[in-house]
Order: sequence, then C-alpha cells, then structure tokens
Amino acid sequence: MKAYAARYAAEEFEVVALEKTFQGPIVNPATGAASRSFVLAGKVDGIVRIGDGLSSWSTRPQRNSMADYLERLWTDFQITIYAYYVEQAMGITITGILYNILVKAKLSRARRDAGRVRGAPRGAAGEVEDRQDDRQAQAAGNG
Repeated sequence: MKAYAARYAAEEFEVVALEKTFQGPIVNPATGAASRSFVLAGKVDGIVRIGDGLSSWSTRPQRNSMADYLERLWTDFQITIYAYYVEQAMGITITGILYNILVKAKLSRARRDAGRVRGAPRGAAGEVEDRQDDRQAQAAGNG
C-alpha cells in the first residue's frame, strides 16, 4: 500500500461513494413487466467525479497480463449493467467507467511446488509448506 500511495499520491478524481449497494427490478424488455421472483442486487466499488461527470470505479484483480485483460474488457457486461442500476438507484448519470486493474504476481510452478509433499493433493500437507515458502520469499523481498 505504501508504494501505491507514493506512486498515486494525487488522484485526478474525487470519491463520491465507496462500496455503494443497489438493487432493482429485472424487466422483460419485450413486455416491460418486472420479474415477480427476482431482483438484481449488487455493489459497485465506487462512484467518482472526474471533471463534471460521474464514473463507476471498478477494481479488478487479474492473474493474467494487463494486455490479456484489456483484450477481453469489451466483453465485461457486469460493469455496464451495474452502472445502469446505480443510475436508477441514485438518480444520477454515469458518464464513464474507471478501471483499477491489479495484476497479481505469479509464482512459477516449480517454485510453488518446491515444498509440496510428492503425491499430496493441494489443500493437504503440501499447502502448509507452500505458504511457508511464500512468507519466506516475501520476507526476503522476492514476493
């Protein structure tokens, strides 16, 4: 967090709301009738003001590279539908989406399995050694 705070000491947006929950009816577009059994509910990471507009802020942890995620970003329907329901719930207009994409560090397969007992399934004894290896790497500044 210290490195993040140092790198992004000043943001170009103002936080309006964090972890804003919402819910709304699921409407059949052909009939205009709301479902009697279900509602859509969720929580957006945040609402931020950028200039004169409001944007939905979404934090997305990723295991793959940034480029891989950006290629698939256009298929992310969840953030679009969340923005629509937040507009309805808060009576505001969302003019953009701000993504905070966090790429998780990868451990090599050999490194991950180094302390694992041969033949032991994941979640068994071998995972304890894996966690110990991870802590040692973090303490040494390699993780």
